Amino acid sequence: MTAPPAAHLISRERRKELACQLFLEAGMVALSGGDMQPIVYIRNEEFADAVSVRAKTTELRNLLDRVDEMADRVFADHEGRS
Repeated sequence: MTAPPAAHLISRERRKELACQLFLEAGMVALSGGDMQPIVYIRNEEFADAVSVRAKTTELRNLLDRVDEMADRVFADHEGRS
């Protein structure tokens, strides 16, 4: 009887909480034994290669850039009214 693969390495690189709610978590999981490839995860999405991870992190960076732009407009407008 072969033992099931065991969690060999789990790493939570980034974990950010906002108001007691999980906002973003990223890490990796590699299993010893078995055929499962290591994965990197961002929140609840798993990625099996670096290209896919980079596509997702680019998407997240673009979203945060848009949030920065929105904040600049909102606060500039508010300051202009004061």
